[in-house]
Amino acid sequence: MSYRLARRAIGAAAALTAALAPTLATVTPAQARTYWVTAPCATGRFTAIETSADGQTALHGQITKCAPADPKSVFTLVAFHPRDSFPQAYRHSLLPYQAAGSTPFSGVFRTMPSGSEVGVCAMRSVSERVACVRVTFPQDGDATMEPIPTTDPLVYKPVFFDDWSVEPPPPPPGGFCGTCLELPV
Repeated sequence: MSYRLARRAIGAAAALTAALAPTLATVTPAQARTYWVTAPCATGRFTAIETSADGQTALHGQITKCAPADPKSVFTLVAFHPRDSFPQAYRHSLLPYQAAGSTPFSGVFRTMPSGSEVGVCAMRSVSERVACVRVTFPQDGDATMEPIPTTDPLVYKPVFFDDWSVEPPPPPPGGFCGTCLELPV
């Protein structure tokens, strides 16, 4: 490349950079990676718990957005362990709401969590819990659940949103549940 052509190419690149600079400066990395679009409000509840023959436990429930929302709005389930000070929500576990009516959900514990109890919440945002339950895993018997307030100390902790994890969990056991989220153990 001749000196004259190189100089023109550098000048064109500088002009393009100057033209795009105001646009690029207004988009922060957090805005560029926003995957959790929240509904303005939601209601929900956990409806059932079941344990399969191989020891997997599924929690079932439903959630309904209670106002018009962005069609991209999503929710998730988060597990809260008594000794875990940083519970996490994962990008791969976000689920969309149905366009109208209730959206059924299920969360699966593939193995018994360490400890005898955990909290689980359906969350419409990283800080807004919609419904929560305490799940108890006895040594001899099936797991049980009981509804708890969204402000119960077991679940009222800051949640970290891991938007970098794009690897989904393995598929749920056949026939065990429809719309499943794997719950961390």
